[in-house]
Amino acid sequence: MIHFDKCSIGYDEVILHELELFIGDNEVITVLGPTGIGKSTFLRLIGGVDRTSSRPVVLAGTYEKKADMKIGIVFQTLDQLFPWKNAIDNVVFPCLAKTKNIKDPGLIKRSKTLLSEVGLRDHMYKYPMHMSGGMRQRVAIARAMMSTPDLLLMDEPFSSLDAITREKLQDLLLTIQAKHQMTIVFITHDIDEAIKLSNRILLIDGYGRSQVIRCNDNDDKMSLKENIKKALKKVSDS
Repeated sequence: MIHFDKCSIGYDEVILHELELFIGDNEVITVLGPTGIGKSTFLRLIGGVDRTSSRPVVLAGTYEKKADMKIGIVFQTLDQLFPWKNAIDNVVFPCLAKTKNIKDPGLIKRSKTLLSEVGLRDHMYKYPMHMSGGMRQRVAIARAMMSTPDLLLMDEPFSSLDAITREKLQDLLLTIQAKHQMTIVFITHDIDEAIKLSNRILLIDGYGRSQVIRCNDNDDKMSLKENIKKALKKVSDS
């Protein structure tokens, strides 16, 4: 689906250096590392979300992704919804680029289905000001799913939530991924979250270097966590 071949990414200077990574279909990749070291830049390159001169570029190597790939995006902020629209209208909104009819029966039906999937069957007509942070992120996930994406990009979507809500949304995300068979690239600072969600973890240090660690269901989680901590330290010290 996506292939980085000795790919150096940045703006005027390299942020990620000679990245070697293939992201396949139906895979969950988490990107783990300290603040300010290029995780969001990596996500922006894949999603093409920067339409200005500040958009990250490939400075060396090659970067390829499947043509006509549909992409959904969920951001970290809890205020990414339109406050004057209820949950249904927020979920439908991205489809208005193709149709101006926000009350299109097919769109309404799909939005209701997706809101039910994320556990908001009884809250579809609520406005963001009447929702908890977890509910708002559930709406954001449903909205990202409206295009039936091949790839879902998630930039620390659960980091502002309390631990119990975060764990519930992690479980929800795994359920949605298994049902819809899509690829997810998920940014996090949380090692436990990365282990729980991932097939593989991309570790990035503050100097553009990276390492990939594979996660298996039968791995001992405590040992894997210690290995990741050591790998992060090794990447940073190298």
